Amino acid sequence: MPRNRLLVATALFSAALALTACTGISAEAPTSAASTPSPASSSSSPSPAASTETSRTTAAAPVVPSPEDRAAPTCVPGVTLIEQNQGPYYTQGAPERTDITDAAPGTALLLTGYVLDDQCNPVAGATLDFWQADGNGSYDNNGYVLRGVQTTDENGAYALTTVIPGQYPGRTEHVHVKVTAPNGPTYTTQLYFPESTANGGDRFYVPELDVTITSYDGSKMTAHFDMVLPA
Repeated sequence: MPRNRLLVATALFSAALALTACTGISAEAPTSAASTPSPASSSSSPSPAASTETSRTTAAAPVVPSPEDRAAPTCVPGVTLIEQNQGPYYTQGAPERTDITDAAPGTALLLTGYVLDDQCNPVAGATLDFWQADGNGSYDNNGYVLRGVQTTDENGAYALTTVIPGQYPGRTEHVHVKVTAPNGPTYTTQLYFPESTANGGDRFYVPELDVTITSYDGSKMTAHFDMVLPA
């Protein structure tokens, strides 16, 4: 993608995030609640959110990967994935699927990339276990909305159809993932978005884990991130 177009796309994304922050960011609701809290509750400390069944009026349209959506692999031998903690909202047993939206609220996001070894060779058959908050910053801890497991193809490629996650108190937009090579250990990390308004206030954020935004028109984003596994 030409550099000037990428800069425009990133600027549009930053403006959208700033608008979201100004209009209110919802905290995560207690697991006993049945609805997403209002912005007024965002000053409280976050706790696991309930199912998002009641907040789906702004659902993103499904996104189908296409060849032009997939960037070429980027890898430097020996420069591997930074591991981060899994946080409190991981749930085992997510279904196998590449589209994890389930009509969750948020702006459509197509995230593609490759799983590679430390010498930049593709890792076929690697397992990717994704989970994240919806566009309101709420997790579904009663079910599997915005949770899913997939396996890389023979080229080590993956494609995730989801939504841009929302911010919540103390956390910038982020996507969690556990990646496991065949017969290998599991590595856990979090992926972030460049120039988000909340990156500087998130103690876990590191720019090395930023996705690369390849296109963004205000209604759909495509982004890329390659996961290079340690030896």
